[in-house]
Amino acid sequence: FDRLTRVVRTWKGNRVRPDSPVIGRNADGSRRTLFWCLQGEKEHAALARHLGPEVPVYAMRSGHRILERYHEMLPALARRYASEIMEVDPIGPYLLGGNCQGGLIAFQTALELWRRGRRVELLLLLETMIDEPYPGRVALIYGRESQEENPYNAGPAPDPIFERNYRSYSVDIIPGNHGEFFRPPIVEGFTAALRRRTMEAESAWPTTWKADPAARRVVARCPPASEPADIQFLRPTITARRARSAAYVSPSQPIHDPEKDCACQRPHKPMLNHSSPPIRSAR
Repeated sequence: FDRLTRVVRTWKGNRVRPDSPVIGRNADGSRRTLFWCLQGEKEHAALARHLGPEVPVYAMRSGHRILERYHEMLPALARRYASEIMEVDPIGPYLLGGNCQGGLIAFQTALELWRRGRRVELLLLLETMIDEPYPGRVALIYGRESQEENPYNAGPAPDPIFERNYRSYSVDIIPGNHGEFFRPPIVEGFTAALRRRTMEAESAWPTTWKADPAARRVVARCPPASEPADIQFLRPTITARRARSAAYVSPSQPIHDPEKDCACQRPHKPMLNHSSPPIRSAR
């Protein structure tokens, strides 16, 4: 994880260890901690500022422009982040989310926490569509103007997919287009939806809990994370063929946190592109 650690080394915030890739803002807040997987430090700063000082926000960097063979390395990254989250909060329950590619990492990290016997009270996915079983509650957020990332704009309503895979879910359609949700004024609507859904989850928490049998049955259906030997990062020299791929970083291009672009790499099934009208619904 050396390259990932170098990318986030200059990010401002609290760490449980000097080399931890999970960085917190508003660490002294009184509310439950929100763990969020995102692309850059500016996104982290905007999220923490607009949620307010009472909400601790710990950021995890996505693999965008860092990881080579991203989808193969995703399970190892999820295991690492699950361990880091448990160092910040050993018990939980957890609020965990991510945007774009970070949503895929958050999804796999949440599954890993469930496998370890921890409860993820709410998984929040911004502009992410995942057709896989999940044992807990999911809050889905999409931009009203997003044509490709909002499945309600891309074809028939995806609710049958959500109902098949998630024990319970909600859908918020908010103003904005993909890549705009951490910029004013769009960030205000985004964080308002986050605040509403996390407060709902917090109000539902029991004082004590045991992982319920239904959740464990869903976890049992999820395939275990694969065990790659290590995590491989983008090398200084890459072939011309790879230069055309979404994961490519030019040798002359510095490693940076992209604040304006968001190159999603999705291994999941795309939505069928039918011509039915978009639906604005919530469940």
